[in-house]
Amino acid sequence: PCPASAACLRFLRRKSHGPKTLDGLQFAVLGLGDSNLLAVAWRRVDCFGARDCNQAAEKVDSWLKHLGGTRFCRRGEADDRTGNTEIDGWLERLWAALRLSE
Repeated sequence: PCPASAACLRFLRRKSHGPKTLDGLQFAVLGLGDSNLLAVAWRRVDCFGARDCNQAAEKVDSWLKHLGGTRFCRRGEADDRTGNTEIDGWLERLWAALRLSE
């Protein structure tokens, strides 16, 4: 994950939060990863032990759900290595889910 997201990740990982901390929050997560970075960093200590380029999105999605949030669109995962071709399909699903919630 990028350094700018550290405060958000620390908040989500707090052990003091109960299962209703984010009750009422509706969320959607799109991971924007780059498996090229993992290929370069696999032997470095600072690659956070990531097994794939969207591990942060997977964890955020899981933490939001665990804290009481409601997922309204299936998590999307895009990869710079493949030209982020997955984004358009995820955006279509997101817009469809938003229209249903009106």
